[in-house]
Amino acid sequence: MAQPSELPDLGFDPEDLQLLLEWEMPFGRFAGRKLIDLPEEYLMWFERREFPQGDLGRLMKLCYGIKIHGADTVVKELRHRLRELED
Repeated sequence: MAQPSELPDLGFDPEDLQLLLEWEMPFGRFAGRKLIDLPEEYLMWFERREFPQGDLGRLMKLCYGIKIHGADTVVKELRHRLRELED
């Protein structure tokens, strides 16, 4: 079994998955919605134009990549598991 220092580079910080569950869209049509819950079409619109600068844009790009590969259900399952641990 791989040791933590031997894990492959995922191309993102695993903590970013939790940020996708916590951060809310700060502006626009979906203001207040968690980033992971943004519609794929909305993220696609930004991809065609330009994502915001900074951490928000980086997380939106990650979210878009997760959604186009159909992996958003994994992140949403993580949310479900985290809620169970809180209860």
